Amino acid sequence: MEILNMCIRKENGHYWFYKMDEEIIPLQVLKNQSPESVFEKEVHTCIDSATGPLWRVTYITSDELLNENNSFTSNILFTFHHAIIDGYTAVNICNSFLKALNDVIGENVQKIYDFGQFNDGHETKELLIQRTEYLKNNLEYCEEIRTMKTKFDNAKVLLTEYFPVPKDPKKKTKFIHGELNKEITANLIEVFKSKGISFHAGFCSVFNWVLMDILTEKGLTEKEIELTTMHALNLRRYWKKSSSVQLGLHAKIFSLLSKTDQNIGKNFWKYAKEFNKELKSAIENMRTIDWTAEEYLANISSEPQLDDSLKLIEKVSSPSITSPSFLLPPPKTYYVTSNVGDISSILKGERDNVSIKFLSRGASIPSMSMNMTIFLHTFKGRLSYCMAYSAYLVTDDYANLCKENLINKLQSICKFKFKFVNGFSVSRKVSKLLTISDGDK
Repeated sequence: MEILNMCIRKENGHYWFYKMDEEIIPLQVLKNQSPESVFEKEVHTCIDSATGPLWRVTYITSDELLNENNSFTSNILFTFHHAIIDGYTAVNICNSFLKALNDVIGENVQKIYDFGQFNDGHETKELLIQRTEYLKNNLEYCEEIRTMKTKFDNAKVLLTEYFPVPKDPKKKTKFIHGELNKEITANLIEVFKSKGISFHAGFCSVFNWVLMDILTEKGLTEKEIELTTMHALNLRRYWKKSSSVQLGLHAKIFSLLSKTDQNIGKNFWKYAKEFNKELKSAIENMRTIDWTAEEYLANISSEPQLDDSLKLIEKVSSPSITSPSFLLPPPKTYYVTSNVGDISSILKGERDNVSIKFLSRGASIPSMSMNMTIFLHTFKGRLSYCMAYSAYLVTDDYANLCKENLINKLQSICKFKFKFVNGFSVSRKVSKLLTISDGDK
């Protein structure tokens, strides 16, 4: 099924993906508006999932004239329903769109453009069944998982104690977009590699250092805390290799619990290597699959079964404007990460008639059950990030303090003074492309 021609309908008490009755391209054109403000508005605007499509696009024009290179800068924002999208899928769709846009500008329009087929994730379902059987036959390992989950659930998140939010805060997601230049990005990659740790482990270790310093400065008395974090993982890494692009929502979060003390700065590389070890172990041992399998075992009647219809991916909650607050648990983690790595091999950003200056992605987050999600990727040698945070749980002061301290820590690690580049700076490139994901609609 074509991923951009789908809707979600309820049948016999379950939600199913259907092909739309009529193909629609939901395009709106705006002029002289701030990309940041449009981004925030889009991410809080529901998608009519029953009618479809599960996406829309906004084109922002300006009064900017052609420069001496006969080019201009514009902004394009994609909004997707999270039921069909993850970071990998969003980048692939942007690549397909860029090809089509390049052809239009070059007056070489093709009759048909294939933006990709939806994959129902049957390989993940098969893995889940296999791991469920494994846990049944390895009760000791199953008990280890339950103990680990209990420790994670019982860990205390201290943010609101030291950064209380105002009364009656808005239940919305706010965003901080940023980009590091090529030189500092290259230095970070080099220094993390020289220490034998992944870029993701290095970045998260630095952010944990930031959090510990901020809490300490606010009066944290504990010398050591259990710092809880969650990380989105591309489940395609466990699938058989395929020549076709596997689109859809195929990412799942796994949890880490890191003992972090107030002297993390003095022993940073030791801490980072331990974090890297735990991160690598969680990925290699399929922790995210096993934790889900354990949940099935806890309620044996809900064991997964393969669905041959290829239409059902999961029971997708219908979009609603408000959610009952009593159904939402308090946050169990300081932050969540979504890192798609270097996307230069997926996204061909330099074409004959159009090129990308800057790409950012983000998502609305559950306002009452998640503090912050950090979206990361590297493109054309630059690290781009978006900090999405719940205004209901996180203050602007705290979010901005995290950003500023993060930059300072990264600078100190590289021992390189760099200039922070605003994600929405003007460029002579032809197009500026942004992708956003409508996370809880």
